[in-house]
Amino acid sequence: MSVKPPKVLGMGITGVDLLAYVETYPAADAKIRTSDFKIQGGGNAGNTLTGLCRLGVCTEILTKIGNDAYGSMILDEFAIDGLDTRHVIRKAGISSPFTYVIVDMAGQTRTCLHTPSEDLTEDEINPTVLDGVDFLHLDGRNTLAAIRLAQLANARGIPVMLDAEKDRPHLRELVPLCDFLATNAVFPKAFTGAASTEEGMARLLDMGRARLVFTTLGAKGSMVMGLPSEMIGGKRGGDGNEKESRELRAGEALPLATETRSYACPSTGLALTLVRCDAWPVLPEDIVDTTGAGDAFIAGLIYGLVHFLSVPHMLNLAGFVAAQKLQAPGARQGLPRREMLPAQLQEEV
Repeated sequence: MSVKPPKVLGMGITGVDLLAYVETYPAADAKIRTSDFKIQGGGNAGNTLTGLCRLGVCTEILTKIGNDAYGSMILDEFAIDGLDTRHVIRKAGISSPFTYVIVDMAGQTRTCLHTPSEDLTEDEINPTVLDGVDFLHLDGRNTLAAIRLAQLANARGIPVMLDAEKDRPHLRELVPLCDFLATNAVFPKAFTGAASTEEGMARLLDMGRARLVFTTLGAKGSMVMGLPSEMIGGKRGGDGNEKESRELRAGEALPLATETRSYACPSTGLALTLVRCDAWPVLPEDIVDTTGAGDAFIAGLIYGLVHFLSVPHMLNLAGFVAAQKLQAPGARQGLPRREMLPAQLQEEV
């Protein structure tokens, strides 16, 4: 029997990035010249879904854009990568989202000045958008609409991933509805009031239905926390789409080192497992632009989740995807295609 390929629906922000590259970040009231300038697609949800498309995953996006030139540019770029835009809402009289991005080449930082569009509303969430969907990704924006969509996904048994990079209105109502959380080193402590990132991750797991919390650590790599049973590759069951996870063959090792240890949360008492993974090596002189690196990492995580990879395998793959993105300008140009994955990371689908 043929295996149905997984389909991912993403809801959130997409837009246009106006990327200005400068030798050093300007001082206040300074006048400087750019060394390069590019216009590319951007936005958290749009970037992550594009990354999944490049890895061969069927993807759809639910977002709202204007009936303007930027809106047409957004759709044209998605069409090139094969991202399904049937659920995109185009509205006359509003501007599509866009972001000025100042890329400091010396400091290897980027500063984003975002001009949002009109939010998606709860009334614009049609339950039929989840028909045929196997996995839902939310980028943490449009939180009221996201809550409604997550509730519908929960009722259907569709796993939900949330990109939780900072606190937003109603996010505390959304977090408990999500099966997987992707965060940064700051968010778990700031959101939960924990004394450490690790304790914050454990508290996030105790807030609702979350099974795994992923945290990016920049050049120090990444880590994930969850119950021991969630750390191994699994089998999806009950939907006619069962598939064994790919196990490493004898003598085959993952490229990046991982460290696994037990973690007992001091505030919740949960007995959990914490896995740390090194960052994929990239020479400093090869880093072109950090814009969208987190979105690329999440694309790798979702690829691993829908293909039932073990956590160490997943972190290795996500690290590779983010590292490739770093070596090209903008959020999407460097996103790799599946055939570019190292042999040890290839998932047989």
